[in-house]
Amino acid sequence: MATLDEVMRNEIAPVWKDPTVPQFSGLLRPDDDTLATRGGAKGIRIYEELERDPQVWSCLQTRIYALVGREWYVEAAAEDQQSRAAAELVRAQLATAQFDRACAHLMRAILLGYSVVEVVWDVRDGVVVVADLVPRRPSRFAFDTAGRLRLLTPESPVEGELLPDRKFIVHRYGNTDNPYGLGVGTRLFWPVWFKREGIRMWLAFAERFGFPTVLGKYPPGTGQEDQQRLLEALRAMTRESGIIMPQTMQVELLEATRQSSTDLYRSLCDYMDAEIARIILGQGGRQESGGELASAVLERARLRRELLQSDADLLSETLNSTLVRWIVELNMPGAAPPRVYRRTDDPEPLSERAKRDEILFRMGYQPTEQYVLETYGEGYRLLGAPSPQQGVALQEPRQTVFPDQDAIDAAAENAELMRELVTATLALVRPLLEEVRRGADPVALRRRLAELYPGMNSAQLEELMRRVVFAADVAGRLSALE
Repeated sequence: MATLDEVMRNEIAPVWKDPTVPQFSGLLRPDDDTLATRGGAKGIRIYEELERDPQVWSCLQTRIYALVGREWYVEAAAEDQQSRAAAELVRAQLATAQFDRACAHLMRAILLGYSVVEVVWDVRDGVVVVADLVPRRPSRFAFDTAGRLRLLTPESPVEGELLPDRKFIVHRYGNTDNPYGLGVGTRLFWPVWFKREGIRMWLAFAERFGFPTVLGKYPPGTGQEDQQRLLEALRAMTRESGIIMPQTMQVELLEATRQSSTDLYRSLCDYMDAEIARIILGQGGRQESGGELASAVLERARLRRELLQSDADLLSETLNSTLVRWIVELNMPGAAPPRVYRRTDDPEPLSERAKRDEILFRMGYQPTEQYVLETYGEGYRLLGAPSPQQGVALQEPRQTVFPDQDAIDAAAENAELMRELVTATLALVRPLLEEVRRGADPVALRRRLAELYPGMNSAQLEELMRRVVFAADVAGRLSALE
């Protein structure tokens, strides 16, 4: 039997042993230079204020609700009755606990580094249930040197109160061993600050030159009283539609004649908006045309899918290790907890899925009742366990005109032959697939087809086609002799 000593079982480099991580009164502090230099008394709330920027808010909502808008599923840990009962228990509780709202709040860890949701439990009919999932502001919490969550209260505003187990879900973002995580707020702070300063100067420019500056001129020797009267007349011009003044005095309007200043402010704001989008969504706004535009659209779609999948995996890990496990432990001790996840792939049209399911059925694979329910919805009743031959009867009846052709078609659907066909096709297009895996630009790849063609091996596919044609020819000759 394999054994491990205590050194192998325990951590020897926890974060509280890091001399560079600030600690105070038994609490850890975020390992974030921006918070240390700019946070002050506000702390992490300076990142919450970043959401006031329209671009930050829009990009965050795009990323958060791209995930929350996907359907969630609960998958049993095994096929035994206890595991399936645990999965059904979790599924029923999440469906009534405002689960999507809680997930949207947990996803704010992308900006803040960590987010917190409180679990309110109740007992109904002898079952411990999730009565509510309440979002909480992360700035109300802190972590001690053991990584435990503490609530800052009026009675304990510095050290905080230690919280009970199975009560708070903490989702973290950022590759760091610090329990506070490291969100994109630390990278958004300066682009948003520069943008705000640019807008402030832009508004000052518009206020100064949007309405012309009034210039008053008076002849030499004008007395102080007349000068004051002229100044009052100039001030009145900004409020009144008409004024009167001595004939010897002149009034002119000074207007801005340069457009470059306005363009400079607009360019600065547009650049910062692009940087904000690049930080949150992994890509910024660019101007392309023609083939470059098509390539950029494909690249952005790929990045969006990868980012969505990453967010879904990280959130599922948090939920499966906390809420899902707690529900099972409180109600079915010893049962294997299920897995909650969100499907991030684009839904396949039902017509295409039905065709695929029919092919798999002919190959000997029968869908489960749960798969039919999740894929096609309710309203179907199982008639019995049909055989593969009965599955053909599901198709529309047709008159057999050429029985030999039907026999050849049936032979072509042989599973072994299909596998050989797939293998031969992959051997043919392998050079193209390798270029795609390396991230080749679609437009450039199309231009290189002539160069890649000599390296495309068609021998296996040609041999397979010769065998198929030979078999069809022999079948036709034998049929003619009958």
